[in-house]
Amino acid sequence: FTGTSTLNGTANLFNVTINGTSLILSASSVLGIANTFIITAGSLNVSSNKPNTVIFNGTGAQTVNALTYHHLALANGNTKTAAAGITVNGNITISPSTIFNAGSFTHTLSGNWINSGTFSAGTSTVQMTGGTNTSITGATTFNILTINKTASSNVVSLQNNVTVPVINMTTGSVLTGANTLTITTTRNGNGIIMGTITRTHTFSMAVDYAFEGSDNTINFSVVSGVTSITVYVAAGSISDYPNGSAINRVYNITVPSGTYVAKLRLHYEEAELNGNDETAMQLIRYNGASWAVSGKTGNSTTSNYV
Repeated sequence: FTGTSTLNGTANLFNVTINGTSLILSASSVLGIANTFIITAGSLNVSSNKPNTVIFNGTGAQTVNALTYHHLALANGNTKTAAAGITVNGNITISPSTIFNAGSFTHTLSGNWINSGTFSAGTSTVQMTGGTNTSITGATTFNILTINKTASSNVVSLQNNVTVPVINMTTGSVLTGANTLTITTTRNGNGIIMGTITRTHTFSMAVDYAFEGSDNTINFSVVSGVTSITVYVAAGSISDYPNGSAINRVYNITVPSGTYVAKLRLHYEEAELNGNDETAMQLIRYNGASWAVSGKTGNSTTSNYV
């Protein structure tokens, strides 16, 4: 392509060279790269007419250019390796039998993560941004996953199990649904995770291990043989609590093995109070047959925890 070119329709090309001002992808167009994508001069314009897709669909190994894409698709098998950090304003799709090698770079995604192939995370960071609710589809192991949406009300929903050594909950929330988010090192930030959170690693004394958020923590004063903790948290009316008078939130905490003494902090939201007086709230535990008061050692009506 030379000069200023506009691509309409579908192109599945052996290679593409831009040697001019710009290649403008029109709405709904697909640019297929079956070998190499070279820009010697000019640029790729994916923003003027949306949506559009660039698909690296060669049968051999390919390098994915460090560009801004609208939708990016990796298909047709073999390994597609990032040249550097990639920005995707729409969705990224990894097709069956295809490997995305993310390298050591930070990749930014504003749309949905759709993984039907293999994600080789390396030492990369995937950050999910933008002001829309999005999802992660396909069982995926990230290296570092950062949720940094435009607003705290923006949600990332898990459609499959996700594993990550480090998750940074900067802005926005994660809903696991029927799936599990497994953390193998740590989580950071004030964003909220609702659903099932498993931490699988070594646990030490005097450390606040966060689950749902920074105010849902477990801190051990004694710990031995604990290698995994699962916290399930859900909002909604507690139907088996007398008269439905509890706040509208429940936690289920599972520690499969080990011995311990720990301080448990449970967080709630103001909208879940269900008419309860925050200053009088305390922890109440279901023993398998009935609810019994566990009491409290402290609470915060500002940060909303007991």
